[in-house]
Amino acid sequence: MDLGQLRKTILEKVKDEIINQKISVYRDELQASIEFNISGIKECINQPCSTHVFITKLDLIADHLIESLTAAEYIGYTSYQTHPKEHVLGYHYFKTQMGGVTLYFNVQFTIQKKLVLYSITEKAYI
Repeated sequence: MDLGQLRKTILEKVKDEIINQKISVYRDELQASIEFNISGIKECINQPCSTHVFITKLDLIADHLIESLTAAEYIGYTSYQTHPKEHVLGYHYFKTQMGGVTLYFNVQFTIQKKLVLYSITEKAYI
C-alpha cells in the first residue's frame, strides 16, 4: 500500500471508530474531555516529522490513539501559536512514548471552551 492510500485508510478507520462514535478522552487535569474531528486527525496524519517518527505516529493514530492520549503525561498549556487562529485561545500539550519515540499531543483550547486534538508532533511549543 502506498503512503497516500495508507493515510486515507487510517483517516477512515479513525473516522469510523472514534469520530462517528463520538468517543472522547476525559482528562482530570483539564476537568474536561478532549474531542476528535476530521480536520484534527488529518493534521495529525499529515504533520511533517522525521521518517522514523512518521511510521510510529501513523501506528499510534491507527491503533493506539485513545489509550495513548488517556495515559499521556500532561506537560502544560501555552497561548503561543506558531500559526495564529482566531478561534484558538491556546494549546495543552501531552507527552507520550511509543516504540522508543517521544511524541506530543497538541490539544486546541477554543473560544467555545472546547478541547480538540489538533496535532501530534515531535516537539512541544511551550
